[in-house]
Amino acid sequence: MTERRQWLWQRFGLLAGLGIIALLGTLGQRYWDLVRRIDLLSAAIVAGGLLVLVVVLISARRPVATRRPIAPISLKVVLLAVGAVVVATWLSIVLLLREANNSTGDRAAARIDAIRTALSVGAGTGGAMALLLATRKQWLGERSQEHAEHDAGERRFTDLYSATATQLSSDKAPVRMAAMFALERLAQNSPQYQQTIANLICGYLRCPFDPPAHVRQDSRRIDGSTDTAAMEELQVRLAAQRILTTNLRPEAPGFWQGISLDLTDAVLVEADFAGCRLADLVLVRTVFHGDTDFSRMRFEGNLWLDRVQFVGKFDISRANVDGDFRCASVTFSKSADFAWARFHGEFTLLDCRFHRACDFTEAHFNGQVLIDGVTFDSEVDFDTTQWVETARLQQSVFRAGASFRAAHFQRSINIHDCEFGDSVFFEEVVFSGMIKIFATDFNEFQHLEDCAFHGEVYVLDSVFSGLLVSASQFRCGARFKDSRFIEGLVMIGVTSDRPFRFIKARFADTFEMPEHVQAEFSDCVLTGEEPIESLPRGWAVAEESRQFFRPPMSHPDFASGSR
Repeated sequence: MTERRQWLWQRFGLLAGLGIIALLGTLGQRYWDLVRRIDLLSAAIVAGGLLVLVVVLISARRPVATRRPIAPISLKVVLLAVGAVVVATWLSIVLLLREANNSTGDRAAARIDAIRTALSVGAGTGGAMALLLATRKQWLGERSQEHAEHDAGERRFTDLYSATATQLSSDKAPVRMAAMFALERLAQNSPQYQQTIANLICGYLRCPFDPPAHVRQDSRRIDGSTDTAAMEELQVRLAAQRILTTNLRPEAPGFWQGISLDLTDAVLVEADFAGCRLADLVLVRTVFHGDTDFSRMRFEGNLWLDRVQFVGKFDISRANVDGDFRCASVTFSKSADFAWARFHGEFTLLDCRFHRACDFTEAHFNGQVLIDGVTFDSEVDFDTTQWVETARLQQSVFRAGASFRAAHFQRSINIHDCEFGDSVFFEEVVFSGMIKIFATDFNEFQHLEDCAFHGEVYVLDSVFSGLLVSASQFRCGARFKDSRFIEGLVMIGVTSDRPFRFIKARFADTFEMPEHVQAEFSDCVLTGEEPIESLPRGWAVAEESRQFFRPPMSHPDFASGSR
């Protein structure tokens, strides 16, 4: 319904309600016997008229900021009002004359009385119109007063905002500090402008800033050579950060709700956003000195980090990101903690560098995961993580150990062109979807223990220093093509519903696979000299070529059970 049509319906409802009440009030006084015979209908009509009035009056109240300009009363409205008076008078005359003609007394007197009453109804309806005009005049006066108060408030906010913004450019740190606190108070008094004030504070933090030496060196000691101006500016910036973080926590008395922050090119020191709630957060070329705490934060939108540098520790544990998490070309100089975080949208790590330990323990990835071009210089822990959608790890380097204990991959996982420099632990891991490993190097001995592979397993053109698979279940078997096992392959307590297929595989040392495991070998070679403990049933290794082959039943080695 358009605003024009809504306005017409409101005015029509108001006129109808007033007309119904005026008509029945007049009829009730003059012809109580007639009204009494239809008292239920009269009560229903009166109640309906009152309801129409209440609904119209309530719906007509709109906020000052959303009201449209009021148009003057047009000729159509005037004609409609006059027509309503005429129709009400005519209907009253017709109905009352019919009643007078049916009376048993003096019909002439009754007809005169009926006409007098009908004219009273017309006069009452006209009075209702006059009352409506008076009401409209009163409402317009109140509306003008509201607009005047609103405009005065807007001018007051603009003046205070401009004066405070001017103070932020002062060369005196106390003046800038006072301006920050004035902005906070202004935001509390004008909640509708909290986003504007947050933008101004972020704009101040985006201004160029060279932190004092002890901040850059991540030291608590302040020597005598520290620049006083830099220290004063640091205090102003810390105050700005505290204003944001204090008011962005839901438990704060004047919580700033639905705020988005853009801290592009900002320099932050000891940023403590723990427990804050934001709509969106954009960090581009942002530098965080000291420890950064995003723990227990709630992001109702997206969290984007691009070319950000975390000089100290980074903590986003137990945070909730309802939108997408994108982290591109970010450097984590110290430990990074993602434990128990919930990422409901897409999770992307692109060209990032983790210099210290990284912890994803019990993190939940409800959207697609992409880890591309990431370097982990220290340990990374994915224990008890939940991967709801597809995951891709590509062109990434894990220089130290990685652990996936009790992780659950509900969809497929792709590991492409990665390098694992130390052991990778897969223990009690559940792979519900397909797992594909392509052109990946595992430089240390890998151990898969008590894992469940419900989907297909493809390993192509990859290198394993050594692989131990124990107490694991394969529903669809596994396929290894053009892969090498430098220190051999050992399977213990493995069950599979389908055969393992090895195509052009190279086993440089130990090879052990239980007899009951179904396997197929095509152009595979065992290059090591170690004795073979066990082979799948029906397979042997030629002594000279060291190739896997199926000997005939009459072959002496096969007949004797030698492997």
